[in-house]
Amino acid sequence: MSQLGDLIRRTRQRKGWTQDELAQKVGCKGSYIARIEKGRQRGSEELLFKIAKALDLNPQRVFTTAGITDVVFVPTEKSVLTPETYEFGKLDPKIRRLLLELAPILEKYLES
Repeated sequence: MSQLGDLIRRTRQRKGWTQDELAQKVGCKGSYIARIEKGRQRGSEELLFKIAKALDLNPQRVFTTAGITDVVFVPTEKSVLTPETYEFGKLDPKIRRLLLELAPILEKYLES
């Protein structure tokens, strides 16, 4: 079993969900969740994001555990990860850095 699969399985079981119940929440089949949990499949980035959200896991932790290190999640002001912040994480690192530097400047400008 993979570290990712173990993390998903343990968290799912703590919630008292079956593989089919998790699959229904994230829009795939229970057999696909079983393959992820057994380490036979990794799942797409989009699916891993949905699984993380459904299980109340930090998406960054799920992605890192899956070996995906080129995606960075930036929480919104309410510390809620959304598809928009997920897309932000897909941007080129130089562009992300520039946007993060500009964000406080824009916030101050909009507050005045």
